[in-house]
Amino acid sequence: MKTPKHLATVMAITMVAGSVAPVMAATTSSETIIGNDRHETAVKISKDGWSSAETVILVNSSAIPDALTATPLAHAKKAPILLTGKDGLNKATANEIKRLGAKNVIMIGGDAVLSAKVEKDLKALNLKVDRIKGETREETALAIAKRLDGIKDVSEIAVVNGTTGLADAVSVAAAAAEKGMPILLANPKKGLSAAEKFIKDEAIKASFIIGGTTALPEKLVSSLPGKQRIEGSNRNDTNAKVIEKFYGDKELDNLYLAKDGRDGDTQLIDALAVGALAAKNGAPVLIASKKLSEKQIDVINTKKIDTITQVGGKGNEGAFNQLKDIEETDVYEVGTVEELKEALEKANANDKIVLKPNATITEDIIINTDKNVDIKVEGTVTGKVEITAPNGNVTDNSTSKPSTGGGTIVTPPADNSIKVDTPEELKEALKNAKAGDVIKITGNIGSTSSYGVYNVKANNVTITSNSKNTVYGSFVVTGEKCVINNITITNQGDKQGENTVDRNGINVACSDLTVTNCTFNNNSQGGITNGLSIWPTSTTVNYKISGNTFNGFKANDSGYSSVAITIAGGVAKENITGIKEASKLANMTDAQDKAIIDGNIFVDCKGDYCREDWTNGNKVYCKSISNGDNLYLEGAADSAKYYVTNNIERKSNATVKEGTTLAIASGKTMSLVDGAELTVNGEVTGTIIGKGATSKLVIGENGKYGNLGKGTYLWTNNEWVNEKTAIVSTEEELRTALANKEKTTIKLNDNINIEKRIHVKRSITIDLNNYELKCTELLNTEGNHSNGNPITDNNPKWGYAILITKDREGGENSQINVNVINGNLKFGASQEKQLNVGIGILGSNVDLTVSNVNVDMGGFTYKNAPDVAFGSMYGIATNGTYKNIKIDVKNGTKINNTILGMYLPSDKTDVTLTNTEINAGTGISIKGGILNIIDSKITATDDYGAPGAIDDYINGLKENNSGSEAAGEAIYLEGNYHWDAIVNISGNSELESKHGYALRTHFLRERATSGEHNGKTLKKEININGATVKAGKDKVIFKNHKTYESFPNDAINSLNSIKITAGKYTDDVTKYLESGYKCTELNGMYTVVKDDTVSTIK
Repeated sequence: MKTPKHLATVMAITMVAGSVAPVMAATTSSETIIGNDRHETAVKISKDGWSSAETVILVNSSAIPDALTATPLAHAKKAPILLTGKDGLNKATANEIKRLGAKNVIMIGGDAVLSAKVEKDLKALNLKVDRIKGETREETALAIAKRLDGIKDVSEIAVVNGTTGLADAVSVAAAAAEKGMPILLANPKKGLSAAEKFIKDEAIKASFIIGGTTALPEKLVSSLPGKQRIEGSNRNDTNAKVIEKFYGDKELDNLYLAKDGRDGDTQLIDALAVGALAAKNGAPVLIASKKLSEKQIDVINTKKIDTITQVGGKGNEGAFNQLKDIEETDVYEVGTVEELKEALEKANANDKIVLKPNATITEDIIINTDKNVDIKVEGTVTGKVEITAPNGNVTDNSTSKPSTGGGTIVTPPADNSIKVDTPEELKEALKNAKAGDVIKITGNIGSTSSYGVYNVKANNVTITSNSKNTVYGSFVVTGEKCVINNITITNQGDKQGENTVDRNGINVACSDLTVTNCTFNNNSQGGITNGLSIWPTSTTVNYKISGNTFNGFKANDSGYSSVAITIAGGVAKENITGIKEASKLANMTDAQDKAIIDGNIFVDCKGDYCREDWTNGNKVYCKSISNGDNLYLEGAADSAKYYVTNNIERKSNATVKEGTTLAIASGKTMSLVDGAELTVNGEVTGTIIGKGATSKLVIGENGKYGNLGKGTYLWTNNEWVNEKTAIVSTEEELRTALANKEKTTIKLNDNINIEKRIHVKRSITIDLNNYELKCTELLNTEGNHSNGNPITDNNPKWGYAILITKDREGGENSQINVNVINGNLKFGASQEKQLNVGIGILGSNVDLTVSNVNVDMGGFTYKNAPDVAFGSMYGIATNGTYKNIKIDVKNGTKINNTILGMYLPSDKTDVTLTNTEINAGTGISIKGGILNIIDSKITATDDYGAPGAIDDYINGLKENNSGSEAAGEAIYLEGNYHWDAIVNISGNSELESKHGYALRTHFLRERATSGEHNGKTLKKEININGATVKAGKDKVIFKNHKTYESFPNDAINSLNSIKITAGKYTDDVTKYLESGYKCTELNGMYTVVKDDTVSTIK
């Protein structure tokens, strides 16, 4: 408890004043955030401020310089700052990251500050790890500034000495964070050379220099734009000046006290850690240890602080006790003016002083104080009373004559106002008003069925009421220096879309207006309606708007909007001096702290303008955007959505900030003129077009616009084309693009015929763009299916449309990723017995994606059966020599007119078919690896022969039977190689053989005897879940030929969870069936049945 204050006896000539003691004391609440060590203190700070966080900032607990400037980035990312040692992740910190449910960690500093071991520990927690670093502390600060600029456009900076100004950095950190202002470090010798380009490129408008000329000599900062120096005689006084500059409110919810680092810079780590929490709560960080400086006491005495929080402890207890003492409340009763002045001299923040004289006071009472104190004057006072207390409160219950002068003046209670209670009386009073008149509304004016328009034309007129009476209608203010106070205004609104002045609460056509403690009710059913619609008449204005409530004002995307406050008319926001007060709008029900300037919504951030929206579920309506106005697209809110409902044209560069959405109405467009650039770091819905070849669209890391990924796009052929995309219309252009390493995508702009195969030697996307790529490669010799490993580059009997070769730019074993998408791939050669491949893979380490492609192999006519068309061989094929091949076929891809849809002879192949259709003599032949079939249809048709059976098939047709080896399978799981193979079939898949087996498996009789699987029991496995399997036309033969097992499905159309595995061979097929299934035999013919539902095959 603070020691009671007693005023010393004051003597003045013949008058003696007695001593006065306080009659009441109340205490500001105090809290502590103190852990066993600095790591646990940071964890407690995090727990105090964040129940969860997607991102965490991690700094070295002993490397202050690198971490100093992290607070603004932490605030922008809504992230706490946590600490760890250099060589590993602190356990308490790790547990806190888990509690927060964080997904991302941003490490501040290089390996010398946070080692690779820390990064490894973080990744072990399944976290995405990012690192911001520079070669020096100055460059690290610059890197952080650039990262911050990617989130919020930077227009202001704070500058501190990077060596001696560490305490100054933590002093300004919370304020800088709230303003979205990066902190740059000046090198004592090189100054800001590392950041000069950043300052120029970002067109910085204001530079706050924290520290005196000893820390930051004028020559180091002379070139800074819009510089303002904030300095004190030492670190504590500078801290006081920072609080005075950036925290102008006389009432603060919180203040955080951390050590000032006088006993070592590492003591500043608590101030650094709490900076993000302070910014989150709009609170300053006061740095002091044993005691407060005089300047700190002075600035604290101007504030009423609800809660003081000690952070870290172990050295700042003295200052903490001082703070609590200052913020305690003492109440004094004094009897004379001299005692009143002495009480003011000794009073601290929150103290109350009552002047309660026993006799009439005839002398003037003229007092000026910056302290946050309450002063009440009672009794009889006949002299002039002028009390100026901008941070305090003054109440006059005395009987005194009117006073004159400036400041906060206590005037006599005499009421000379003009009282009105009808629409006619209010209009008459305003018509006859003159400067200095006070019009007091004593009853409700009008009704919901009777709205009026009330013109305020005279200067210096006050309109008020004692009981916050309601005026139904609108005020139009053209007079200067008027005051509207303590009334309720219910506007008529713009129900019919008439756009007249009576739609708004107050229409302002002046440059100086005060509106306080009013309630605005919106009665609008639509239309453009505002509580305050301000059209300045000067480029320099003074609007004081505070303590108001706005009800029912909402924004939408239907072409109308209703908002709390709009300010329009071409006035630069920097010149709207009063908006800083105007934005402190208390208790707003549908909007908070808002002003809209030129169709853009702003919120005051401790003296700076940021954009944010709280109306109608984060929606802001903008009717139009001027060509030079970037503000619309540079909203700083994390969740704002901006609507555009008409066609607009951008002639200058602009940015859609991260976290914001630009919504362009259906049927409308945003046009970028030639040379204009739009950067999308947030989300854009609707249509953006270019007007020229240099119109540019840049999609950032988290940017979203249509299906465009990260990259830079140019307006080409009436579409946005990635600058790394080549648009081709001829075979020559196609081959040139393939040779150009700068191009990562090739996009067809016409049908293209190629006479020779395409060799793909690097990662590339070939976008057929709904056109046809047709290969007509003709070879001089006939192919033969049985010549060993036919899928080779130099086999003269094989033709290819696209061949992915091992002859690669990155070396034979380099990884290559190839995408073929969206169109038709056709083989047009019809030479007899030429064996062709649509897409061939010759080499290891290949990822192939085929999406939404119609692969048509064309077929050819066989000489022995001219009336029969055969497929041209393989749709997609690999070479059995190569490994680590991944193939993804999806999105409606079709493979048609071929003997074999896919040939997969390698043991290291991972293939997935999703929503794919294959029509071939045999659907898929697989010898090893994994094949997943999902929601796909594989059909072995009557029209094409099976591999190895062309002649037999023709003979079979002639004999009107199925042929000895011609039974084409939907899937043929071969077993004549020493490899494991697994086939998984699921979803709405369908396997059908119109002439032979739907599934055929070939299991080895013995173990592998060579290669990497030597001595291993091989696994051939088929898993079917929910698919439909259809058998051949007439009957299905289970043929014991080197242990072939076929599982047809004439009688059972759906096999659920059948699993067939082959280890060491046995003739007992039932060993390969899961529970509930069995295999029945009749004359050498087998079928798989569930229970006893099927016993024979007909």
